[in-house]
Amino acid sequence: MHASELVELAGMVATHCTALTGGCRRIPAECIEQYWTCSKVRLDCWARTLKGGDVSRQQLCGTIEEILTGEVLTRIWTAVLSAYDRRRGTDEAEPVARSVMIGHAEARCRALTLLLRVSEIDAQDAVELNRLRRHAERWTELLIEEIESPETFLANHPTGRSTDKFQSSFSAASPNPDLNARIAASVVGCFPEEVFNRDGLCFSLWFARVMGAVDDAQSMIDRLLAEERSFGG
Repeated sequence: MHASELVELAGMVATHCTALTGGCRRIPAECIEQYWTCSKVRLDCWARTLKGGDVSRQQLCGTIEEILTGEVLTRIWTAVLSAYDRRRGTDEAEPVARSVMIGHAEARCRALTLLLRVSEIDAQDAVELNRLRRHAERWTELLIEEIESPETFLANHPTGRSTDKFQSSFSAASPNPDLNARIAASVVGCFPEEVFNRDGLCFSLWFARVMGAVDDAQSMIDRLLAEERSFGG
């Protein structure tokens, strides 16, 4: 799953967030656990790449792109889970999401520092990645506004987000497509099943593509976790 699709998911999450924040349904604990586990593995993958060593320019740029693009979903999902916990008077989901967001912010900081220092990233790549950063920040602001102040958002954007499309060039592939798919699936799994039929065929096909990638990802994630435990102990 390409990281750019996580931006699409972030938009869907913001649009349908009231299914979680305004309802009585409890989010499945296994989905929150999967979100944490897969996000942690992806953070570790990013850290290894950003440390340098035997890393190609394409891999380094792809990782930075994945960090900048994936941050949109990370922040939006944190906002939604924070609202979910506030409404229920609980402290279950938001701390997990906030921990992931803090780790993601740290990775973003290291990635942006590399844009200024690493000779393997040429000037054109740096310009494109910086443009992506600005787009991601703007899109996040719009989606946060939709979550926190939906009436104000609709008044300011009566046609929805159609006039503020997330437009940027992307690399051909993301370095961690399987992890992206598992993270997306964990987010989607928190919503009631009927939400997935609300937007018609387009949503259904996108969701089927996400879920189709999940089974292929599990063995890889298990291997990465085993390697991490072996390295740590």
